[in-house]
Amino acid sequence: MWIDVRHPFMQIHCVSDIALSVLNYYTCTGDDALMKDYGMELLMDVCRYWTSRAVWNGEKNRYEILQVTGTDEHHPYVDNNAYTNYSVHHVLTDTLRLLAQYGGLLDGVKAKIGFTAEDEAEIHQVAEGLYLPMGRGGMIPQFDGYFDLSRELEVQGGSKSGYTQMKQAGLYNKSQVIKQPDVLMLFAYQNLEWPEQVYRRNLDYYQGRCEAASSLSYCVHSICFADMDMPESTYGYLMETAEMDLKNMHGGTENGVHSGCATGAWMAVVRGVAGMKMRESGVTFTPHFIPWWEEVTFHCVWHGQGYQVTLSNEELRVCADLQNSELLPLSVGQTAQQLKPGETGRYPLA
Repeated sequence: MWIDVRHPFMQIHCVSDIALSVLNYYTCTGDDALMKDYGMELLMDVCRYWTSRAVWNGEKNRYEILQVTGTDEHHPYVDNNAYTNYSVHHVLTDTLRLLAQYGGLLDGVKAKIGFTAEDEAEIHQVAEGLYLPMGRGGMIPQFDGYFDLSRELEVQGGSKSGYTQMKQAGLYNKSQVIKQPDVLMLFAYQNLEWPEQVYRRNLDYYQGRCEAASSLSYCVHSICFADMDMPESTYGYLMETAEMDLKNMHGGTENGVHSGCATGAWMAVVRGVAGMKMRESGVTFTPHFIPWWEEVTFHCVWHGQGYQVTLSNEELRVCADLQNSELLPLSVGQTAQQLKPGETGRYPLA
């Protein structure tokens, strides 16, 4: 059997994923020292990579990213993978914002890596012109031509036997069956905000096409269904994530646990059920509930200020650590508050 060894190297979304991790770290910590000494150097070089990779399409008057493989490995060599393009745009625009924010403080780093005003101008140009896939009715095509592929080759219920048959027949390139929820990661992990109708349509469509051949699928689905206040689906996918190795659901647990899946279970509770998002300006909550749960508690740190969260079906409680040195800014729904060290905020659920 012939295997194309180039395929793994087409998953260049990993380049922007690393940059997104740096940006997320800064959002959660406010660590200016690390960003000025190391983080911005990485971000500037990542942006230069993407400006070299983006291709200008004069006919459509836009920049495109061609011949990649997204997180859905069933479809290699695609153009304008939505997850890749939106991730790159996120990195480019946030890097430009931080370049303006730090200004002359980065002169030494720029000189070290040869980053010029022309480099920055090119990042502006690509960021402004990069194609961000969005179809009619808010349907986001996973890549160019995705909706033209066959829906008749779907595998119902994410069956492992169906996956094997599709793989052996080499039909994935003709089918809309996906390995993991490529587009839905934009909602669950990057928190991109579109109208709820757009979110619901894409969740319904792509969840129905996802084979979940990757263990990393379930946590994304759980978070998305939590955002939609659908507790049965939220809980079902959460348990699929949490029990992945306890029940050896994908086989091979004896060779090592799915550490990413274990993290996904935590994310499904914290980002999904509790609806917690960290911003540079503070912490926000859009709490949901699982009717048959009694209570869940976890601890986090934002910009060096610790806090404990307790969510029940009656209320959300946030208690700022007594050892905190500053106020903890947070918002729950429409309620904004700054908690003093040791103070507890209580927020009834609707």
